[in-house]
Amino acid sequence: MGKLSIGRDTISDIDAVEYQWIASLSHDGVEVESILALIQRCLGGDATTAEYLRRIALKLCQPAELLQYLES
Repeated sequence: MGKLSIGRDTISDIDAVEYQWIASLSHDGVEVESILALIQRCLGGDATTAEYLRRIALKLCQPAELLQYLES
């Protein structure tokens, strides 16, 4: 897994600009695969981390789920 460039505080902050950016990509109609690739390129992490970040941004899961994944 590539190093994630955001920390625990940012992951936990559902109002973080990173989540707003991801949500805006989705609302603008960018394809899921492209969003995931952009997340990995800009924020690091692996495909699973990118999917968690996308789902958190869209209010489909909680940051705690990503934090648990990162700790495993």
